[in-house]
Amino acid sequence: MLTLLASMALLVFQHDEWEKLAPLPDKEGFASPFAGVIAGKLVVAGGANFPDKKPWEGGAKVWHDSIFTLDHPKADWKNAGKLLSPLAYGVSVTLKEGMLCIGGSDSKQHYADCFLVAFENNQLKFSPYPSLPKPCASMCGMKIGNMVYLAGGTNAPDSAKALHNFWCLNLNDVKAGWKVLEPWPGPGRMLSVCASDGENFYLFSGAALSLNAMGKVDRSYLSDAFVFNPKDGWKKLPPMPRPCVAAPSPAILNKGSIQLFSGDDGKLVNFEPKQSHPGFPKSVMVFDPKSNSWAKELPFHLSRATAPLTSWQGLNVLASGEVRPGIRTPEIWSMRQR
Repeated sequence: MLTLLASMALLVFQHDEWEKLAPLPDKEGFASPFAGVIAGKLVVAGGANFPDKKPWEGGAKVWHDSIFTLDHPKADWKNAGKLLSPLAYGVSVTLKEGMLCIGGSDSKQHYADCFLVAFENNQLKFSPYPSLPKPCASMCGMKIGNMVYLAGGTNAPDSAKALHNFWCLNLNDVKAGWKVLEPWPGPGRMLSVCASDGENFYLFSGAALSLNAMGKVDRSYLSDAFVFNPKDGWKKLPPMPRPCVAAPSPAILNKGSIQLFSGDDGKLVNFEPKQSHPGFPKSVMVFDPKSNSWAKELPFHLSRATAPLTSWQGLNVLASGEVRPGIRTPEIWSMRQR
């Protein structure tokens, strides 16, 4: 018999209707692009993919600089220009002034740069914001009130240890720059998922890194969870039903519950043959902040990782991302906010 929480979660989830928007005008799609809203338009920019050969065929990952915009949910995407350089695996936050792009990487290095993308007289405008305390990519982050929070990541492509960092930027005092806060009481991590109930910052899963006896970097798939309150600091939450590394982030808050979709649980990390990988888990985990508990896992129709979630015109928008290792998708999905 389902618990009361699981029954409520199932009821909420079954009434959520996901619909496709027009696909991105790129046949491959992108992992970890920036996504947000500028002047009322939905924006997807940058990202990385394997446009020629897949990884198991010796293909090289390519970083991109394209910026695409969508005027309304029934429209087709337009090519709006380019970023200042190819970039992916950063964090994007929608501000009233435009889309704030934070950190990220290209094929050679990670970056501490932050910049605002806006439209001025229908032309792209890039404005610098304070740089991060150190280069950072594959982190999670979001805006809560007038604060932008960032957690985890790595500071170089060859990092053998994930960052144990928690930074914030006060949008009412941008010139003061990023402030270093006390991190969560757990290991450093990359590719975590964040969420908020409007007041607290939640941190879920991610992967810890370590060097093995062969000198190669191993990933540990984490299923721990934490919550940060500006007044009370960090608190550990009950463990998750499973890891969800690189799951769409920030996670959706729906009728008071936090929903985490798909992501990589690590069970198929060594799957062979790689071209036949069945994809990431098609399930959703639901956390209820009020009861401080997890519901039973529920089915989800998508397999997705390294995909940003953003809010636009009353919709939760899931932009591009990976369906399985090495395989991206140009699909854009939306769910009406409730």
